[in-house]
Amino acid sequence: MKLNTVLLLTLFSCPLFSQETLLPYHWANSYIDYFIVRGDLNKLNKLNRPFSRTAIAKSLLKLDLENGSFSAKEKGMIKTLLREFEFESKQLIKGKSGSGWLNLMNKAMSFLGKGKDKTSFKVGAYTILGYNSFQLSDSSFSTFQLNPKATLSWQNLLTLQLNIRIFNKAPQNYIGKKFAGVYAYSEQSYINLNTDWFGLKFGRDYMQFGAGQTGQLLFSDNSQPFDMYHFRIGKSAVQFSFWGIQLDAISTAKRYLNGHRLSLNISDRYRFAVSEVILYGGENQNWDVGLLNPLIFYYGYNLNNSNFDANTLYNFEWDIYFQNNFEIYGEFLVDDLQVEEKEPGDLEPNELGLIMGLKWGLPFGLTASLLNVEYVQVRNRTYNVQINPWEKYLHRNEVIGYALGNNLERYFLEYSWWANPELKIAFNSGLIRQGIGSVQGEFNTDYKNYTIKQGYDEPFPFGTVESDFHTGINIFYRPSHFGHIELEIANHSYKNYRNIKGNNDNDLQVRLNLWLQWDYIFENSKE
Repeated sequence: MKLNTVLLLTLFSCPLFSQETLLPYHWANSYIDYFIVRGDLNKLNKLNRPFSRTAIAKSLLKLDLENGSFSAKEKGMIKTLLREFEFESKQLIKGKSGSGWLNLMNKAMSFLGKGKDKTSFKVGAYTILGYNSFQLSDSSFSTFQLNPKATLSWQNLLTLQLNIRIFNKAPQNYIGKKFAGVYAYSEQSYINLNTDWFGLKFGRDYMQFGAGQTGQLLFSDNSQPFDMYHFRIGKSAVQFSFWGIQLDAISTAKRYLNGHRLSLNISDRYRFAVSEVILYGGENQNWDVGLLNPLIFYYGYNLNNSNFDANTLYNFEWDIYFQNNFEIYGEFLVDDLQVEEKEPGDLEPNELGLIMGLKWGLPFGLTASLLNVEYVQVRNRTYNVQINPWEKYLHRNEVIGYALGNNLERYFLEYSWWANPELKIAFNSGLIRQGIGSVQGEFNTDYKNYTIKQGYDEPFPFGTVESDFHTGINIFYRPSHFGHIELEIANHSYKNYRNIKGNNDNDLQVRLNLWLQWDYIFENSKE
C-alpha cells in the first residue's frame, strides 16, 4: 500500500475523472443490469464491456429521481449504486458547468446527503474472504483474495490503473508460482487515453464482449486479463476497434491474438456487433506485421500465406430492447465451417457456438425483480485445434470463450428479487449436458475414418454425456458501503458424473463470501 500512496501523491492537483474499468465479478453489475433492462441506464452498452466507472456514474447522475417513475425500493437501489460510484460522481459534478445538467446531478448527489466537495484523489483495496464446501469431493476450504489498488487520472482523458491480486488458493491448472505461502499477480495494470471519438488502452485489463448472463462466447467474463493494446474509433452509434494481445506461452511457443470489431447502436435500443479474431504462434514467432493492419481480413491473409498457420474465429452479437422492459440478446460464434467435401478431413463437423437469452424486468408487475432465461450451445471441438496446440483458444490454461468449454448445451432460468435496496435474493435452476473431451484435451478425429460417400454424423453432445440438473439460491446483502456478504447454496443432481456411464450422484454445494472494501481519499486544499 505504501507504493500506491507514493504513486498517487505524485499526481498534480486537478479535477479527476476515472476511466477505471469495472471488474466482471463486481457486485454492482447485477444492479446495473436491472436498470439497463428497465430502460434507465440504456446508454451503457453490454456488448462492449467492461464498463468504465465514469460511464456508469454519468448514467446514474442523469436519472431524475423526482419524476415518480421509481419506487422507494428502486430509489434505494440507485442510492446504493451512487455510494459505490460517489468518487466519480463528485468529480463529474465539479467538472461540469452550466445550470440544467449540473442541477440534475446535484439533485442526485443530494439524495446521498452530499454535494460538492474538494478535489480528491483515491487509493484503496478490497478483500474477498470465502468458505466453500463440496459434498462429492468431501472437502471444505477457506480462501482469501486481497487487492490493493490505485487509480491515477487526469481530466477524463488519461487514466493509469494498478490492481494487484494476492490470494492463497489457486486452481489446479494455475500457471503461476507460490511465494511465502501465497500467490500474486497484477490483475490490472494499464494506461488508458479516452475521448468521445478515440480510445487507446495499453497494458493488462479484462475484455468482455456480449450480453450473455452465464458467460460469453468470444471474450467471456471467465477469461483472465490480457496484456494488450486496444484502439477504439467512433462514438456510441458506430464504433470500430482493434487490438493485439500477447497470450501466455505454451511450452516454448509464443502466442498472439489479433482482432477487430465493428459495433452498431441504433437509438440505444438495437445493438449489433461483428468481430474477427486470429490466434497464431510458434517457437520463433513474433508479432506478424500483416495482422497489425486493422482493416485486413484475417482469414484471407491466412489463406494466402501457405506457411502461416492460425486459428480464425468470427462472432456476431445482438442486444435488443423492447417496450415493457424486455431484452433479447445473443451470440453466434463460428470457429470452423466446412464448405467442401473432397476428402475425409472435410467431414469434420462444424465448430459453432450459440447463446440466446431473454430478460424481463418487473415481470408480472413485480417491482425490483428480473427474470432471465438463457440457452447456450457450444459444439464439439470448438476452441480446439488439431495440429498446433498453441492455437487452442486458451489463456493461462483458462478458456478465453465460454467458461465450460465445448461439447455442451445449457438451459438456465433465474429470478432475482430485491427484498430491499441492500438485499437481493436470486433463485436459479438449470440443466447442463456436456460430452467427453475439453479444449485443453485431444482433438477428436473420428470423422477421418469415413469416406466422403459414407459421410459422417455424430450425436450432440458427443460421447458419454454428463447431465447436471441444478437448483439453487443466492443471497446478496450489502449493509454498508464497506462491504457485503454473499451466500450461495446449490444442489446438483448428476447422471454419468465425469462422463462415466452409470455414475450418478448428488452434490450439495455451499459458498459463503465476505467482500470488504476500503478507500482513502486525499483532498486538495482548493475548492
